[in-house]
Amino acid sequence: MRRSDREITTLAELIKIMDKCDVCRLSLNDESGYPYIIPLNFGIKLLEDKVVLYFHSACEGRKLDIIRQDTRASFEMDCDHLLQSFADKGYCTMSYQSVIGHGKISFVEDLYEKKEALTILTDHYHNEHFEFNPAAIPRTTVFKLDVTAMTGKKKVPKEYELKIKRIYDAPSAQDGIRILVDRLWPRGIKKENAALSFWWKELAPSNDLRKWYGHVPEKYTAFTAKYQAELAASELAIECRHKIKDMLQRNVVTLIYAAKDTAHNNAVVLQKWLLETLKQ
Repeated sequence: MRRSDREITTLAELIKIMDKCDVCRLSLNDESGYPYIIPLNFGIKLLEDKVVLYFHSACEGRKLDIIRQDTRASFEMDCDHLLQSFADKGYCTMSYQSVIGHGKISFVEDLYEKKEALTILTDHYHNEHFEFNPAAIPRTTVFKLDVTAMTGKKKVPKEYELKIKRIYDAPSAQDGIRILVDRLWPRGIKKENAALSFWWKELAPSNDLRKWYGHVPEKYTAFTAKYQAELAASELAIECRHKIKDMLQRNVVTLIYAAKDTAHNNAVVLQKWLLETLKQ
């Protein structure tokens, strides 16, 4: 693999990715000379260090005819897609995780294994065990791919560029989307000179909390806990967080505040809360 820094080599991590996927693309060898690719639901069985993929279908069809002629097959599955666009840089990228591999297919004829395979397959798509109707077993074809080789690849999302800045500092193109997060308008600043994209009071501390804190450094630790609790309990704050997440996938976002203390203020707390919860 050219990008060895993105390669996934451990079986445990490969299985973890496969567990997240809901479609497996199976590539069969058609006699026409062209690969025949089909998206399929699947289930995974791990036998020590061997991986078996189970599939099901109707009892007739082109893919079954192709398999009977050539049991070799390759597969691909992927998940965790996230588009990130940075308008200020004219750059966009997609993060993802994927697994590819190959092996040989065989049909499952034994009724016990057939039921087990369908159970594994249906449970892959449910958080809890799903008891399917056994009447489906005789009218369902089940086949499995014994994986002989596979590899994985991932590209993690770039870190969000969420910055903070005093409103009394000159606006810059590098600020991206500027959001004022104070409850009161800053003294001495004209709105036409603030270069704000939004003023979201919903993200500011409540009036009672703001007055209690009063920018007393000794209260900062308690203020942080109280403010984060307010944010977590506020539907409007959660809605704003979703909007900020969308913005961050396209641009830089800067939280604007007025406090003189650049280390102990609501914007510092808000930035930390956003960066921690946006990853959840």
